[in-house]
Amino acid sequence: MTQPGKSRGRPRQTWSRLKAAKQDSLESIGLPSKGDESLLDARSQECYYSDILHRCLHINATQNDGSSLDGAIGALSVRGDDPEQPTVVDRRVKEALALDRLNGGDSEISRDVSIVIQAMRKLREAIVATCRIDVFAQEAYAFIIRATILLKHVESYHPALLHLLNRIQPRRHLSENTLKEMLGYHILDLACRQQDLNAAYRVRFTYGLHDTRIDDLLNAIVHGNWLTFWKIDGLVDRYQECLIQAAHYNMRRHTLQCFGKSYLSIERGCIEKATHAAWDELQKSHGVSWQTDGQMVTIRQISRK
Repeated sequence: MTQPGKSRGRPRQTWSRLKAAKQDSLESIGLPSKGDESLLDARSQECYYSDILHRCLHINATQNDGSSLDGAIGALSVRGDDPEQPTVVDRRVKEALALDRLNGGDSEISRDVSIVIQAMRKLREAIVATCRIDVFAQEAYAFIIRATILLKHVESYHPALLHLLNRIQPRRHLSENTLKEMLGYHILDLACRQQDLNAAYRVRFTYGLHDTRIDDLLNAIVHGNWLTFWKIDGLVDRYQECLIQAAHYNMRRHTLQCFGKSYLSIERGCIEKATHAAWDELQKSHGVSWQTDGQMVTIRQISRK
């Protein structure tokens, strides 16, 4: 017999009139380094990577006309020759769409961008925790590096570059083009952001990298050749451009010092063209206090006895 006060069968469920909160697929998973084990299997990692790409496409659609992305979203997952293998995302087909204008400055998408950056960290930690060095790990790391370079998020792309080149590459070689691309990013980061030219040249010679634009840029930084520097800056792709921007301030300062030592007066347009910056920006960021008279800038005045 059933004892008084107790109901037979399953315990009664507690019902709530409140609607369950909708969970974000990227935020619902925690960091593997904090004990979350949701991403510690290959299938989960690849599905999570696909979710990251979907969110990148969503960010682009909120900035641009999203009509051209309808077919791209459905083509995100590309299976390999073995249908039993987990989904592997083809970087070359989707990446241009997923990264297009990802570094936009719209405040409305800043939260989504922060979520994406955190999700990329979770995926990186999961790949490291499971010791993956397969094609998916290479593709995922390459995508994360490119995306976070556009976002200028050093805390993401720098450790990812080091892991890809120092841990994955020696055990499973990257393709020639991908290796050359990633080495170029690493060298530019060393030379422009970290200002460590010795390390940049050491990496270049260690891997035997031959890239005319990177070589010319390194030489321009070493010799203070601002003409070559700005010429190369206008020829590189947008990923390299984001890395080179870290050296803009020092090169502009060097250019201004050259003008200060060489001219008594000069046209303002000439200074703006040589530094690739507007006069107001130079006054604000470099504290330029040279006197102006219309379009002429007086750098030094000869004292008359």
